[in-house]
Amino acid sequence: MLTDDYSGPYLKKFAIPFSKGKISDWDTKREAILKIHDRHKDNMVEGEQMSDYGTNRQYHFLLEAILMDDLINVKNQFGIDKQIRINSAWFQRYNKAHAHSVHNHGFGGFSSVLFIKFDPEHHKPTTFVAPFLNNIDGNVLEYIPTDVEEGTLIVFPTSLQHYVPPNTSDIDRLILSMNIN
Repeated sequence: MLTDDYSGPYLKKFAIPFSKGKISDWDTKREAILKIHDRHKDNMVEGEQMSDYGTNRQYHFLLEAILMDDLINVKNQFGIDKQIRINSAWFQRYNKAHAHSVHNHGFGGFSSVLFIKFDPEHHKPTTFVAPFLNNIDGNVLEYIPTDVEEGTLIVFPTSLQHYVPPNTSDIDRLILSMNIN
């Protein structure tokens, strides 16, 4: 018996919510986001990458004001009927050889990556790891988004494993990561 949960050979309940789109009015919003970054860049600590993740950062409400129309678009794509909020945000800068190993952002809600400084000729986007193995050969399934550029926002479940390959370029890569509930 077919139901609304079934789409061709796929069960909709097992699908992974995933959104990739361009931020509206990117040039204006980029400048506003970079001003926030510039006020907090001295808080960045070097690890696998430069990040202000472990610091007392309280700028998520400023980002919400800048990005809310784009987040509402994502909310509508996912069919979410409640209000969404950015509950945490942090910048990550990848200098040459910096990377970020496989990780997730916990459980519940959505995470996102906004590419602020990204050159597709020199940088690789975030790679996502499926929560299940390939049904044909048992290998790990990965998804590398295409057509990523500055201003691309990717939103995904917080529990979805992902990583950033090493930056092999002398050109820095800067992203904004956010958790959204």
